[in-house]
Amino acid sequence: MRPLPERNWRKAIRALDGVGINHLFALAVLEGQVEGEVYADDPLDPAAFYVLHSYGMTLLYGEPQDERFFGEVRARLLNGDGSRKRAEWLQVWPDAWNARLHGMLGRQLRASDESAPAPDAAVEVHTRVNFRFDPLRFESSMEALPECPLPLVRVDAQIYEAVRGAVVPHFFWRSRDAFLRDGIGFSAIDGRLPASTAFSAFIHGTQLEIGIETHGAFQGRGLAQHSCGALIAHCIAAADGNTAKLEMR
Repeated sequence: MRPLPERNWRKAIRALDGVGINHLFALAVLEGQVEGEVYADDPLDPAAFYVLHSYGMTLLYGEPQDERFFGEVRARLLNGDGSRKRAEWLQVWPDAWNARLHGMLGRQLRASDESAPAPDAAVEVHTRVNFRFDPLRFESSMEALPECPLPLVRVDAQIYEAVRGAVVPHFFWRSRDAFLRDGIGFSAIDGRLPASTAFSAFIHGTQLEIGIETHGAFQGRGLAQHSCGALIAHCIAAADGNTAKLEMR
């Protein structure tokens, strides 16, 4: 695929204004908050973009100007040359991309609920669900929640380094110092071990996306609801109680 020169990333940012699904991870890449890769159908006059976050999340959006881009996308997804070394999770906008991808990939697509993949399936189809924060439901659910059995503390440098798992702050921030300066997180702590941590994976203006990781030994105890609740309560307080200013995605 053809990289989009960084001097033209502003064009990719402007095009995000028309994307109607959660795209904070792509914006984090384009604004330089985290490492990533940016490709386009035309490096000089782009109309379609492929933004890859270092964690593997990918956004394909816009309207391509030439057919070559479709072939480049297909090759990227099927990874015939082996240049892609890890799994990627692709989201697309607008919805017309879905029909085009189905046409391009055919039997190499597999529905995620199929009991067995087709022999030549290479791409699995999932549906990502986006939620909107409801302050009234949050308040009632927190009132009904039993007291947390572990202390809840804000993520500091020591906790940042101690959190382990698949969805943890160091996958989403350039550095520990960047997270401590610009991010926020809360952990339920067992001794010195972060049992469950909720943190800002991305922040843009008054929007943030929450990442949650619970240590395997503590799963199934409801700790994630406590750590996530502490993070949301902090955000509400930071917005001076005006929850209309704050969107959780």
